[in-house]
Amino acid sequence: MNKLIIGFVVLGAIALAKAGLTDEQKAKVQVYGKECVKDTGVDPELIKKARGGSFADDAKLKAFTFCMSTKIGFQNDAGDIQADVIKEKLSSAISAEVADMLIERCLKKLDTNEDTAYEVFKCYYENTPEHLVKSLTDKQKELLAQHYKQCVEKSKVDQAVLQRARSGDFADEPKLKEHILCITEKIGFQNAQGVLQKDVIEKKLKEALKGDEAKTKQLIKACAIANSDKKLQAFNALKCVYQKANINLL
Repeated sequence: MNKLIIGFVVLGAIALAKAGLTDEQKAKVQVYGKECVKDTGVDPELIKKARGGSFADDAKLKAFTFCMSTKIGFQNDAGDIQADVIKEKLSSAISAEVADMLIERCLKKLDTNEDTAYEVFKCYYENTPEHLVKSLTDKQKELLAQHYKQCVEKSKVDQAVLQRARSGDFADEPKLKEHILCITEKIGFQNAQGVLQKDVIEKKLKEALKGDEAKTKQLIKACAIANSDKKLQAFNALKCVYQKANINLL
């Protein structure tokens, strides 16, 4: 259950458990999760599904999100959003510019405290889709994180541009294309000469699509299109995969 709770309060690519928290604070988050499950009576299966992006319109799940939100300081007991607290936690994990973008997009006060908390978590999830690599093992995720860091350093891509691409807004920007090329080469989607490695692409997409062979083949046919410009080829392929299957490896 501990991993399930921590997983649910992951704000997309921004793990609360890593957002400037000590080991003692992380332990507190786990305790909060257990308390909120007990207090709200939420079905743990709904938490698990929400972790995977399926947010049920369920009163107890919404109550759970509000309970967690108040305990970690995102809302006060009256339900008011604590924007300064949220920005402080987000800014310890990402750039202030990206944090501001997420805050502006997601912090909306709704009719009830529960709806507010629920929609905030849902919005963060939808706008930070690194969760879409959930089919990878922990070791693979760690390797992907290393690739990400190396490619950011190499391309010098602006974090705000990269964050928008994670949300589906692929800007026609040279440094973003350089970053995407770097990522596709490191994960084996294409080699250094720009040749698409369709066997590798098929294997990884099939894993992400939970073995759906028909959908995998359709996706490869639509998105793995050769181009003499290997940067544009990589850019178009990842953009296509995101648009057609909501899979994003950025």
